[in-house]
Amino acid sequence: MWSASTGEEIAKVNHDADVIAVAFSRDGKYLATASSDNTARVHFLKREDMLKEACRRLPRNLTAYEWKRYMDKELRQYEKTCEDLPVHRSLLAEARKLAQENKVEEAKHLLSALLKFDDKIDLLPKTEAIEQNPRTAASQFQAEGKVSEGVKQANDGKVEEVVRLFEEAQKLEPDIDLNLNTEEIENDPEAVARQLVAENKLSEGVRKAEDGKIEEAIRLFQEAQKLEPDIDLNPNQKGEQIKPEKVARRLAAKSKLREGVRKAEDGKVSEAIDLFQQAQKLEPDIDLNPNQKGEQIKPEKVARRLAAKSKVREGVRKAEYGEIEKAISLFQDAQELQPNIDLNPNQKGEQIKPEKVARRLAAKSKVQKGVLLAAEGKVSEAIALFQKAQTLQPDIDLFPYTEEIENDPEAVARLLSAP
Repeated sequence: MWSASTGEEIAKVNHDADVIAVAFSRDGKYLATASSDNTARVHFLKREDMLKEACRRLPRNLTAYEWKRYMDKELRQYEKTCEDLPVHRSLLAEARKLAQENKVEEAKHLLSALLKFDDKIDLLPKTEAIEQNPRTAASQFQAEGKVSEGVKQANDGKVEEVVRLFEEAQKLEPDIDLNLNTEEIENDPEAVARQLVAENKLSEGVRKAEDGKIEEAIRLFQEAQKLEPDIDLNPNQKGEQIKPEKVARRLAAKSKLREGVRKAEDGKVSEAIDLFQQAQKLEPDIDLNPNQKGEQIKPEKVARRLAAKSKVREGVRKAEYGEIEKAISLFQDAQELQPNIDLNPNQKGEQIKPEKVARRLAAKSKVQKGVLLAAEGKVSEAIALFQKAQTLQPDIDLFPYTEEIENDPEAVARLLSAP
């Protein structure tokens, strides 16, 4: 469309084909168009009317990201697109980021703009008092950035650099907490720096020990102790752990033990035995199976027991899915590994006959599924499952929730389906 007086183009109307008819609203606010593509559209004639309608539908102004992407302008040029809507809090986050990157003047400019847009805004919402001083807020943000950078430098073991950054943070914000991981406020730059570096040395030492790199772990533990003499080298172990070699060997032994357990449960008994023996060389009195009553110190016995229990668990699952032959085979494998193993510890009495146990488990699973189907009103399906259960175990109780044994599939199914 063009202005009749100036000939200047003032708007564009988009259609997928030729426009064949137009009509203006009486108030001059809208333009309706029809096209040969069989569509009709209504357009705002004035940009300000379109913006007003958009603002009526929106809950807020543009975010920092949206401003930069859609307006293609820097944040220092930010303006409210909808005067009556609140400024998005992402601008405050952007100001914090700028200050933490030491772009303090840009941060202060953005904070000042936020105050202009919203005279009730709190520039430091995490503090008790409302803060509306851009300089103070920018200084706080910059100090937080120094602390964060110091923590990163601690990961690299650079104590002096950490101390420098913490001291710079304190110059900006004297009462800043240098260690947010503790309940109390920490304000001693050197003490906090040494503590953080020591903790990182400790963490790295633990990883090295668990990878079997004992000497490297010992070295890291010793470095941690030089920085923080009273550091506990293994807080997950009862009692104070202060001997680097002992802690490193214990951690390595436990790692070998965990790997051995996984190998045993995967049926790799020889590999498990080897790993258990390695664990014992590192820590002679280690319990190879703390989940089993009594001290477990014989690698082969423990490996075979763990492998057998894993076979039993898998056999139970197979039986419950109706794969009886596979279940029997797994139970037999378990008995070869541990002849006196109980194949179904949830059943009273010793369960040692693979076929009997597999059929009983499969029958019980059929009954449970049948009960659910009957409760859903699927009587015929329930009866069929109860009959299959009886084929597997003729004396099975189809409704074990009563004192008497129920063995009539149709009667039980109908009883369960009754409202």
